[in-house]
Amino acid sequence: MTRNVILCRPGDLLHEVWSVMKERRLKNIPIVDQDGRPLGVLNARDALEALLEEVEYEEILLREYGCASVTTDCTRPRQYGRAPSGRTSQQYTGGSISFTKHRGAFK
Repeated sequence: MTRNVILCRPGDLLHEVWSVMKERRLKNIPIVDQDGRPLGVLNARDALEALLEEVEYEEILLREYGCASVTTDCTRPRQYGRAPSGRTSQQYTGGSISFTKHRGAFK
């Protein structure tokens, strides 16, 4: 008797994988290549962190666009978080799943 294993691939969109994780109440989901070989594990916390950074970055872009296109008070100093591209332990690839090997473990 076999079960359908929930997994994802490196090219899957992160928000779609997160939807599956929420629906199935998963804390971790394996990442496999085209041949089904394991590459790593995506943790729910890491997925949420990457999604939050994406939203924060989009907010920055929208604020800057609003200041450039509409006459508003843009003279106040802005407090922004870092852009997703500033990640070091985990690479961000525009919403798709990605990872880097770090000391023999996948992050």
